[in-house]
This record gives sequence, C-alpha cells and structure tokens, in this order.
Amino acid sequence: MLTLAETETVRAALRYWQEEIAVHQPSLASLYIHESGVQSLTVEQIKELSSCFQRAQLRYVLCETHGGVIRSSRLLVEQQLPAAAQSLHPLTVIVR
Repeated sequence: MLTLAETETVRAALRYWQEEIAVHQPSLASLYIHESGVQSLTVEQIKELSSCFQRAQLRYVLCETHGGVIRSSRLLVEQQLPAAAQSLHPLTVIVR
C-alpha cells in the first residue's frame, strides 16, 4: 500500500525531474532506467505524467493475502480500510 508520504515523495521526485533534469539533460534518464529496452520519457511526456500524478487520488481495494483474489471492486479511501486483517491486504489504485 502506498502511503500519503510515499505518494508525496513520488510527486516531488516527478516535479524535481521535470524542473531540474528534463529541461537541462534529458539523456540522464537512461542512467536511472534499469529495465533493458525501455526508452525514457520525453520532456513533454514527463510533464504530462507529473501533471497527471499531481491530480491523481489514491484509492484501495482489498485483496486476499493468499491467492491474490480481489475481494471487492469497491474503491476505498484510506479511512475506510479495516484494521489489520490476516487474510486481507490493501492494494493501491491510482485514480487519474
């Protein structure tokens, strides 16, 4: 589950990348991509991703710990998550 602090860190990293790296040295992206064959995003694509992520909201679905079956397709906010349950864990859904 992504926490609010983790989400804000990703948002900050995207803003930093957009404002400090993408405009000056977009070729640096290749140093941080570890998956072979994946092309880095263009400056415009990073701008759009950053903008999209800034507007995004986090929601959660409950998934069975064993088997990975999603219990319900109902999207929950963090306050609606049940107390720690052994058989379920939340999956983070980023709603654009």
